This record gives sequence, C-alpha cells and structure tokens, in this order.
Amino acid sequence: MANNKKYPITKENEFARLNSAVMRMLKQAIDEELEILEEYESTENWAEYERLDGLDMDSLFYFFKRIERNFKRRTKDFGFREKLQDIANGINAQVERKFRQEWRNLLGIDITKDRFNGKSYKNLLNFWTNENAHLIKTLPKETLGEMQKTVQEKFIAGASPKALRGTLQEIYNVDKKRAEFWARDQVAKLNGQITQKQHQDAGITKYKWQASMDSRTRADHRALHNTIHQWDNPPIVDTKSGRRNHPGGDYRCRCVAIPIFDPPAGRAG
Repeated sequence: MANNKKYPITKENEFARLNSAVMRMLKQAIDEELEILEEYESTENWAEYERLDGLDMDSLFYFFKRIERNFKRRTKDFGFREKLQDIANGINAQVERKFRQEWRNLLGIDITKDRFNGKSYKNLLNFWTNENAHLIKTLPKETLGEMQKTVQEKFIAGASPKALRGTLQEIYNVDKKRAEFWARDQVAKLNGQITQKQHQDAGITKYKWQASMDSRTRADHRALHNTIHQWDNPPIVDTKSGRRNHPGGDYRCRCVAIPIFDPPAGRAG
C-alpha cells in the first residue's frame, strides 16, 4: 500500500477490480466449454477424440470461437468505457482538489474550481479512457489466441482435456497478473500526466519528487525522494538504462510531484 496521500490508490484499486471482473468472465466462458469437452472422456467413443484425426484443428477452432462468443455475451452490457470514464474523472478530481489545497495553504489564494476543467483536460481524459477501453477488450482476445496456439500443440502431442485444463489455467493466471499490472500502471501514468499539466498551466516550473517509500519502492525512485526537479528536464529514474521520467511516467510508478511555488508563479495565479 502506498503511503502517498496524493496518489489515487482508490482509483487504482477500482481499475484493478474492473480488470479482474473482465478476466473472471473470460474464465467462466472457458470453464463452460471445457466442461462440455471433458464430457467426451466418459463416453465410449473417447478413443476417437483422443486422436488428432478425431479432435481436429477445425474442432479446436470452433471450441475457441464458442468461448469468444460466450465471453462477448457476458460482457455485452458491462459498460467498459463508462466505468473507465468514471475512474479518469475521479483521478482528475483528486489531483485538482489536492493542487487547489496546496495552492491555498502555501500562497493563501483560492483558485477557481473550473480552472483545470478545460477542453485540453477533457481531451486528455478521453484519450486515456478510449485507449484503455480498447485495451481491456483486446487483452482477453490475446489470451485466447495464446491459449489456442498452446492447445493445438498439446493436442498434437496427445494431451487430454483434463490435462489441457491445467495448461489453460497457467496461461490465464499469467495474463490475469498482467491485467492487474496494466491497470495499476495506467492509473499512475494518468495521475502523473494530469499533475504535470496542472503545474505547467499554472506556471509552475519545478517540483519535489515524493516517493511512496514503502516496500515496493524501487531503489532509484527512493533515491529521488524529496529531490527538486524541473518539468522541462525529467530526472533519471533508472541508473542502469539511463531512462528519464517524471513521477508516474515510469512503469507502475506511484511517486508524485509536489509543486514548488516560486514567487513568479504565485503572482501569476
């Protein structure tokens, strides 16, 4: 758990739950078809299906097509984009609220609530929402594609449906973790992008790097904690590769930028 109160941990968890729900529906669709396939094991004709010329590639193709149709049916009215839009709006609202509070505490000035709700912000949120709505639908297809390839190879080697269940479960578990990683990474990136845009729109040129400082904080990010940086010159976030990024820009980075209010920025506000 991040110690950073500026980081939208609730929205990160919300996105992770959304991805988990999608992957769970995919697993339900897979299990439903596997149960049908496994029924052949108890029939007297199973010997015919055990051979490649009995359970052929066409059968496998339609097996996965049925899974895909089943999954689409389950997710038809799920409202991917609407749920993601709510998450994006929530992240934007939290960043704005925290920034207005920092502005007021340090400068004694209130800024209007609608200052950071212009067209450019809406475009940023819509782009993030549309991109992730596409990705959240693409991931299950990629998982099924990988499963189909593996299953074909296993059947050629003479595997039974019971053996295939274990193989499919392994692929599912890997992709489920990938979906969780992606959800957390995307929330961090949007949080960082909104923060940078708000700072620069307010004329702020510098920020203090604030790391989560928990057990998952990377050593290079921990070393950046409380250091000062310019928005036009991102710091090195990985000493081995020389990769540079602002808070939230590195993969699954939950660090945040604390604004440095120089006098010119204060007068501009």
